Amino acid sequence: LKVQEADLETELAWKEGNMVFKSEPLENIMKDVERWYNVKVVYDGQVRERVFSGGMSRTSKLSALLKLLEYNNIHFELTENTHGKTLIVKP
Repeated sequence: LKVQEADLETELAWKEGNMVFKSEPLENIMKDVERWYNVKVVYDGQVRERVFSGGMSRTSKLSALLKLLEYNNIHFELTENTHGKTLIVKP
């Protein structure tokens, strides 16, 4: 067993309606994006291993989150068809 202090801000952010990331890989953030915004995330090629920290309200639009990530040279394409929306992450 390993006992360690919990990061309450991160762990309870959902309860307050916020998204909080502390040194999270892009893939983990995109898993949350899939659930929160009801989109399928796919990767167009290998995405560099990078981590991100920050937060925003879960009521924010998907475009606002993507704009923040684009400032860090992560590019996206959002498509929609009869099966739903797909967010393509480009290296």
